Amino acid sequence: MKTTPLQEDTLRGQHLARAGATPQPSRENATTHPKGDKKKSDGHPLRKTSLIIGISLLLMAVVAGFAASTTSGLFVLGNTALTALNVGNSAGLFGGAIVGWLATLLLDILVSAGVAGHFKDKKPQLAWLSGGLRMVYSGFLAGAIAQLLKIDPTGASLPIYSHMHAFNHIWGTGLIVFGLHLITLGVLFNPEGSKKWVKWGIKSMLILAGAGYMIEQIGALFVPNPVGFIAMLNPIFIVPMIVGEIALAIWMVAKGGKPAKDGAAAQ
Repeated sequence: MKTTPLQEDTLRGQHLARAGATPQPSRENATTHPKGDKKKSDGHPLRKTSLIIGISLLLMAVVAGFAASTTSGLFVLGNTALTALNVGNSAGLFGGAIVGWLATLLLDILVSAGVAGHFKDKKPQLAWLSGGLRMVYSGFLAGAIAQLLKIDPTGASLPIYSHMHAFNHIWGTGLIVFGLHLITLGVLFNPEGSKKWVKWGIKSMLILAGAGYMIEQIGALFVPNPVGFIAMLNPIFIVPMIVGEIALAIWMVAKGGKPAKDGAAAQ
């Protein structure tokens, strides 16, 4: 009578048990361990998007911080001659700021794609909306950078001032869209297994930062003194504006996409 592989294993196990040996599975019934466990760690798609988002945001905090502080320091609202003098006397620094803005643009595009891909399984529509909003903001930023690229530091004062002013206006308008992105990102961020104070701390910082950008930039479009208006509101929103994305970046690098205790990847 022909026996099946399972019957052969059973009979062989009985004989080995009598002899005091440990039964081994037959070749026909042996299976290899799936690679799923490895995929759930650093190879998991969510882990990859977490690292893209986190590392990009951390790099952006440095690069964009340098670029923004440099351009804002060179531009003097309402003073054409002084703005042109600042740019002319700091041509190298101004060129470095342009490089910083271009790097920031590239990192923003990476974050846009990362956000859409990372959160699409839980809330696909909101994930694509959030990533899309940041991509739209990147379009505004590209248009603003184009104004800087037109500047000749040794040229006439009026064109230098006009292009710097246009840069600030286009970028500021784009920050309204960026604020919407941060609000949707705060709603999306809902990590499983994390401590409540971590989850709600990051969520609230992102939402407050987004609201701050929108209030400041929308108000600046209508008030007679936009610089004073933004300076008045900055102390209220400056902490979430700085801490929100940096906290998210640190969490993404440290925890994002790693398996939680229940085996699911943390988002």
